[in-house]
Amino acid sequence: MPGGELNILLIAIGLGLLGGLLGSLPILIRRFFNKEPLFPKGTKPTSPRIFYVGIVLFGAACAGSLAKGWPLFGATFALFASMYVVGLVAFYRGWRS
Repeated sequence: MPGGELNILLIAIGLGLLGGLLGSLPILIRRFFNKEPLFPKGTKPTSPRIFYVGIVLFGAACAGSLAKGWPLFGATFALFASMYVVGLVAFYRGWRS
């Protein structure tokens, strides 16, 4: 079946979004009733460790997906790893606002 991998990828993305929404909903409800800001201001990274972890994690997932013969998953993980590379470059160039 040629569309099998695409279906699996879309189901995985949908379940990930659903899980994230269901996980964050109780937090948002608690913050709403406690009169706290729903989305607090984020902090700037002080160390590049998280970027290296993201590059290694998604790079390994990309390599594993490509080795298993799933090019769409591999391309998706490569995209995520490249976002961490861009974040690492931005961190070292001081592009934080």
